[in-house]
Amino acid sequence: MLKTIAAGCVLATSTLAFGGISLQSPASSVRMVVELGPSPIESVEIKVGGKWVPALSSAQAATRVVALENPNTPHACVIQTADKIHNGLLLLGDCGVGKFEQRISLTSQPDELAIVIRFMPQNGIRINSVEDRYDFAPGRRAANDPEGPVDFVWRQNIKNEAD
Repeated sequence: MLKTIAAGCVLATSTLAFGGISLQSPASSVRMVVELGPSPIESVEIKVGGKWVPALSSAQAATRVVALENPNTPHACVIQTADKIHNGLLLLGDCGVGKFEQRISLTSQPDELAIVIRFMPQNGIRINSVEDRYDFAPGRRAANDPEGPVDFVWRQNIKNEAD
């Protein structure tokens, strides 16, 4: 099973504190941050007024899996490793019903980040869906306000069939 996501940001690599890794735009305006440890976090941050501000975040991992045997209980995935690769990051993790590989890559566009997820289910597991779920870190706005903390255009092309 393969899915692809394109998000509105291009990033170049930089390193964070121990246990963390990031991919940062050449203009230092956007970055993807992955923090490892007992409670991994995956987030997208933007630079506002010279400071990094969280825009999107996901605890453990953005990926979750729904198996046909128990469709009302999604299996949360957990990032186990995060490594720099040529023009990107490689995240590996476990979902309880299988393993995932997430590649976050730079693209030729100045404001785009390509994310490809590959899920390998355990033998005998029938999959209903593999999904990515990010939370908007600033929370919901009360109104459509152009002065708000962040506006993201999130373009997805991850499903080719209904649930």
